[in-house]
Amino acid sequence: MHIISPYSSGLKLAVAAPSSAASGVIMSQGIHVKVEPWQLLAPSQMTDVGTELSTKTWLRGAMFPIRWWDHEPSQGVFDKTKLETYYDMCASRNKMCTFLIGSRDFQVEVFNPTESPILPADLLTTNGTYSNGQAKYLNMWAYEGKDADQGGIWAVKGYNLNLYDVVIRDRFLAVMQYIADNFDGRPYFAGSMFVESSIGQPFEGFVGGNSSALHYAGMLDIFIRAKAMFKKSQFIPDINATTSFINDFFAVPAGHALTHRLPWSTSNMFTIATGNVALVQSKIPSLTGKIWIMSQIQAHDMNSVDGSYPGTPPTKEYLYLRARNTHLATHLYVQRNTPSVAPFNWDGFVSYMDSSPYASDPYGGLSQTLPDIII
Repeated sequence: MHIISPYSSGLKLAVAAPSSAASGVIMSQGIHVKVEPWQLLAPSQMTDVGTELSTKTWLRGAMFPIRWWDHEPSQGVFDKTKLETYYDMCASRNKMCTFLIGSRDFQVEVFNPTESPILPADLLTTNGTYSNGQAKYLNMWAYEGKDADQGGIWAVKGYNLNLYDVVIRDRFLAVMQYIADNFDGRPYFAGSMFVESSIGQPFEGFVGGNSSALHYAGMLDIFIRAKAMFKKSQFIPDINATTSFINDFFAVPAGHALTHRLPWSTSNMFTIATGNVALVQSKIPSLTGKIWIMSQIQAHDMNSVDGSYPGTPPTKEYLYLRARNTHLATHLYVQRNTPSVAPFNWDGFVSYMDSSPYASDPYGGLSQTLPDIII
């Protein structure tokens, strides 16, 4: 285990775009904006994202949401129209493109004005209702939460794909393979992030002998098999779940693709109270391959600067400097929130970066990793 900090030595390493590691895997270190589905609904919104990519020199690229419904209109027939649009938006501006492939729906309404379903039409089959009248689905299971629309009582808060079902996994992986076949190795394709490992508690329990453990086992199966598909780009697992899942994830036996994984990511990187960050970092020395640390800044994942709640909310400056100086992150994905969720908003982060001396560093000062450095 060899850790090199450029911050104690004053070392700055310039990286040209796009860059590649010795293994031929395209690297994309720097700050990326995570674009939400509801920020891509109108042509004017697409223009705004493109303007940010063009004018923010410290911005390395963008991550776009991928909803299964949009890309497999009928079984085995795929459509990459949106994927090409997102890729071209980045490539034409010399920026990197990442796809965020979701297996969890944070909406109670599977059909809603802002996000397409996480299942294609032929798999989106209802299967009765729960005791409170909310919908059940054959190929998704509901997780619970206190829902204001349900009078503040425990109710269905959203849905997960049935990843314990090998049929669903195989179909989901066919989409992954299609993306890899069409984008892996393109000069401005950074890779794909598979989200998310936090799944919630089932509403009214699992059926048919299924469980959270079996769902996590299915997720690990996807990680292992999909990682092998993306040979020139990054396939990024989003680790922000339970202690047992993290332990299982790092226990993947030698010989599988994950043993030489590239980055891991956690959207709880800054939530001190969880302890998951320390657990993940304690596992890193056991890896036999090289990894590049990635962080996400997501407003709803954060507590205060000391882990208490509500406490004092962390500022964007605090979060960025912690990612850069403490975690030595090589990649940072920042949620493109609106001003209505201040202080965790994209506008505030942009203002900070525009006025920060780090903005003059390559890709916001997050370009410290060379192919022969293990972090």
